Amino acid sequence: MEESKKVGPYRALLISVVKEGDGYRVCLDDAVAEPGPGRRWRQAEHMTNKLMPAESIDDMKFPEHELEDFAYYVFARLHAFVVRGEN
Repeated sequence: MEESKKVGPYRALLISVVKEGDGYRVCLDDAVAEPGPGRRWRQAEHMTNKLMPAESIDDMKFPEHELEDFAYYVFARLHAFVVRGEN
């Protein structure tokens, strides 16, 4: 999309992980590019989070359906940005 036809700010997903108790909390947040030269990102809205067992992340072993659900959610958010003219 040409810059002149862009409707909203540039959007992205911020994915983070934080140790919490015996597991890790994986958070997905919307991020928005600040106006001005270059592209500096800031967290805009919290979207969702999930507490994962430590073994899942430590051993990189996840149930297939968890990976599919996560990937679908990421692409659904990116699609929403595109159809709203935010990327």
